[in-house]
Amino acid sequence: MIKWMLGVRCDKSQIANWGLGIADRRSLRLLPEAPHAQFSIHNPPLLLWMTFLAGFLGIASLAHGGTLQGTVRCPEPAVVAAIPEKTSPIAPPREPAVIEQRDLRFHPTVLPVLQGTRVLFPNYDPLYHNVFSVSPARPFNLGMYGPNEARGIVFDRPGVVEVRCMVHREMVAYVVVLTTPYFQMSDPTGAFAFRDLPAGRYRVQAWSPRCGNLESPWVHVPKDQTVRVELRPTAPPQPGK
Repeated sequence: MIKWMLGVRCDKSQIANWGLGIADRRSLRLLPEAPHAQFSIHNPPLLLWMTFLAGFLGIASLAHGGTLQGTVRCPEPAVVAAIPEKTSPIAPPREPAVIEQRDLRFHPTVLPVLQGTRVLFPNYDPLYHNVFSVSPARPFNLGMYGPNEARGIVFDRPGVVEVRCMVHREMVAYVVVLTTPYFQMSDPTGAFAFRDLPAGRYRVQAWSPRCGNLESPWVHVPKDQTVRVELRPTAPPQPGK
């Protein structure tokens, strides 16, 4: 291990990567101090590397994107998405998302996913379930299956898909299928934040079972700056949904 005067220690393999032109600031690992294996800065080649590293980190620090944050005025957490004005096709994740069936409930109740994501519905109850939907965005029926089985389906069209169990009508979940990779659940107070967004124009969209669809006007997010938005429902939230 090599300890720099900058306070960052790196594997020799990482230095070799930089020499090949791979310059990713996030590949640097902040490691705890070690009392051994330290190099002197009086070594000319090492001093040259230090100069290069300092310059690179200085340039990389200027490349941070903007921040889009705000609040959704809803009495429950909501799916929040930042929709860029200019989009391009995005490959879905290879790993499936999961909604568990446990204690006669779906967990989580609301799941945001990128369009094209496969969602598994494992059954952890000691009885049979039937997972289905009649939502226009993705109608499906996984049939009856028993404990410790899992079935899944790909959600290939954007929209809100209401998922239910044909055997237990009280069970309900929602899969919110999005075309943007910038999405998250707001916290219990309704706060959200998208950091390091590429500079450009964005519209914030939110959805929850009780508040429905919410949308902000287009806003410009400059590099290295923070823009705030607030979303409020135009009608009172639906009670107890």
